[in-house]
Amino acid sequence: VENTRLGLDAGETLSLIGGDIAIHGSGTGGDTLRLPSGRLNLVAVASPGEVTLDDSRVDPQMRVDSFAQLGKIEVTGGARIVYAGDPGGTAVIRADSLLLDRSSFDGTTSGETDHPGVSADLGVRGQIDILGEAGEFAWVDSTTLGAGRGGSIKVRAGSLRIEHLVPGATRRGGLLSHSQGGDPGDIVVRVGQLWITGRGAAISSTRPRSGR
Repeated sequence: VENTRLGLDAGETLSLIGGDIAIHGSGTGGDTLRLPSGRLNLVAVASPGEVTLDDSRVDPQMRVDSFAQLGKIEVTGGARIVYAGDPGGTAVIRADSLLLDRSSFDGTTSGETDHPGVSADLGVRGQIDILGEAGEFAWVDSTTLGAGRGGSIKVRAGSLRIEHLVPGATRRGGLLSHSQGGDPGDIVVRVGQLWITGRGAAISSTRPRSGR
């Protein structure tokens, strides 16, 4: 997917399953993929096998155990993958490696409806890299802007590197679950190694005093 904008109707599911997956933004700041309150499945494989799909947004159980080797997913060039809505949707990733370079996954819950469960489920056998720089941040975001509860972010990987070398940064990139109303979702990270580098890099969850 390169320099292209693709939109689906609210609540729809888009699955990209195959070899290595590359999503490159146009650099103009528009949404590369837009699925309001939808579900996105990205699965990169590098050997024969079978993907077991489900449609759960409470606790996705997409299994790739039958594959001896998985492929890589690269999201670059300012790509914006947006599944925000009322409530936010769900993105599920399965790969050997994931690169999120100056690009974003946005599962914001914007209204009063509680998210049913998981906003982003990143299951990677090797390394996840979330890389940004001044003015070009990278993040996975499950923030809630209204009264509804935000979805959770789940990360399982061999290693996770979040790097945002931004002097004097007031913004943050990385894994974000903030709240301007309802309770934010949890961020659960299970990795063998973790690197967080730079003042703009964060795993961050905040809630207002009035959160439910």
